[in-house]
Amino acid sequence: MIVGEVPTLDHFKLAFDAHLDAVAKQRQYDNRLTIVSYEGSTKPLWAAEAAAYIAWRDCALDYMFDELAAVEAGEIAPPAIESSSAASRDRLAEMI
Repeated sequence: MIVGEVPTLDHFKLAFDAHLDAVAKQRQYDNRLTIVSYEGSTKPLWAAEAAAYIAWRDCALDYMFDELAAVEAGEIAPPAIESSSAASRDRLAEMI
């Protein structure tokens, strides 16, 4: 990403996916795909964790799209992004 470039949906998606994986790993799952695969588990705790994660993820996704739309409409300033580095992806993830 170029310095001063307005984040696109692809930039937000990369940051979003990285953030989703990080949250899943905090719960001791490999990644976002692993935790959601437990939704139909016969183990109540695992099924509940998956359901809670999915509900949180959906809210976070709504927020991400709202923020992106506000940036694209010029209603809010885009986040300051230095480069395409991991720090930049982390900055975008903070918006989620």
